[in-house]
This record gives sequence, structure tokens and C-alpha cells, in this order.
Amino acid sequence: MSCQALNSGRKLGCKNSVGGLQNVYFAGSGDISDVLFNDVGATPGEVISFTATASSIFKYELVGSNTFTETITSSNSEGTTFAEQSLTINLQILDNATLNQVKLLAFDRPKIFVEDRNGHLLFLGIMNGMSLSTGTLSSGDGFGDTSGFTLEFTGTEKLTGIHVYDGILNTSFVGALSTTTFTPAIPS
Repeated sequence: MSCQALNSGRKLGCKNSVGGLQNVYFAGSGDISDVLFNDVGATPGEVISFTATASSIFKYELVGSNTFTETITSSNSEGTTFAEQSLTINLQILDNATLNQVKLLAFDRPKIFVEDRNGHLLFLGIMNGMSLSTGTLSSGDGFGDTSGFTLEFTGTEKLTGIHVYDGILNTSFVGALSTTTFTPAIPS
């Protein structure tokens, strides 16, 4: 077995990207299969299609501080390489409907798509799913303090975070996107 050879350099590029996440999308652990990767052209390794249960990907809009981090670990002595993925999202407003969805996420190992503010769509937990490792419900002391949920997902994958070809316009993604949503409500 031979290792893959480095095949390109990288220029500095323009200063036209921004940080942050704008949406996160959840699918159940068994709702996505037959993931097909691009193995040619300018974007090898991107997901070009997958099979998904109809209306099985659910969109959650984000605002504020939400982060995705991936740490690639290679061991010379063991000859292994893997990626540890970490996603932290904040959902405003404490409400029962969101709490019920958080419970479902906690019991599953969802597949997660993350859309950043540059329009990139990453597929997390592509093989092993992601685990809700910590879920915090909080309401601060003052009127301006947070009242909502902080959810931390972790996962370990053989492959690093995978871009989805055409982002949110990917045909497989669009075909599985649910229109079922709710607006969190504060009891009156």
C-alpha cells in the first residue's frame, strides 16, 4: 500500500470569507445511506450524492456564538489518522418543543450538516454519527442574560469534515430537506 502524494500548493487568497455558522441540519442516524464521493476533478472527496429518507433533514436557524472544530490526529508510532469533530450550538428561548427535540437528539447519533456564513455545507458524523455529549438549559440572572439551550456534539471519523457538492443546493440534500418547523414560544 502506498501513501497518497501531495498534489498541489495553496495560494494566500483574498480576504473575503467570514467566520461563524448560520444553520445546522439534523438527520437521524438511519436516515442517510449510500454516500457517494467525488473522486476526480478539482474537488475530490466532496459528497456528490446520498440516499436519504424523505423529509428527514431538519433545519435549525442559528444566531450568536456557534462553533465547529475538527482536530485531525495522526500517530507515527501507531500508523493511524482520524478526525475528532466538535460542534457547539446555542438555541435561544427555553421552550418545551425544543426540549423534546433535544431529548430525541440525545438518544440518537444524528448525522449533522453545518452551513457556515460563507455558504459552505459540511457533513459531520458521516459514518459514525455525532453524539450529544452535553446539553445545557440555562436562564441567566439578568434581563439581558441567555435563556436557552447550549448543545455540544462530538464525533470521531476516519474521514475529516466533508464538503457537500453544491452546498444546500445539492440535489440529495434538497430532496430530503423537511419543511416541518416550529417557532419557540414563551408561555404567556
